[in-house]
Amino acid sequence: MLLIHPDFLWKSNLGKTIRKYDYFSYAVHEALFLSEREEKTVIAMMHTIDQEHRANTEKFSKDIMIAQLELLLAYGERFYNRQFITRKISNHKLLDRLKELLSRYFAGDLPAKGLPTVAWIASSLNTV
Repeated sequence: MLLIHPDFLWKSNLGKTIRKYDYFSYAVHEALFLSEREEKTVIAMMHTIDQEHRANTEKFSKDIMIAQLELLLAYGERFYNRQFITRKISNHKLLDRLKELLSRYFAGDLPAKGLPTVAWIASSLNTV
């Protein structure tokens, strides 16, 4: 497990782009299946990040760890998308619209009055 405090990514390029990775919205009841080679790749990258974290902190430490995290996330995206080559994601367009609607709502782009209601979401998604 790799835990990263959001402050570590603050003002970094990764902090601004991390939401682009689809697998952060991966359903909890599903699993990501890695081949043995993919698993070895992930473990090796985790070890590299751990070694950098444990090394003496200097000017480049944070940039190097963030670059390694970006690489790990890119590989994760590759493995995640490979898994769906033969699977069809049902209602993908509707889910994309819902994700965008909720992102805009919680980012403050839409008038927020507490949590959005099911009726509001349904009404908003029904306007095409």
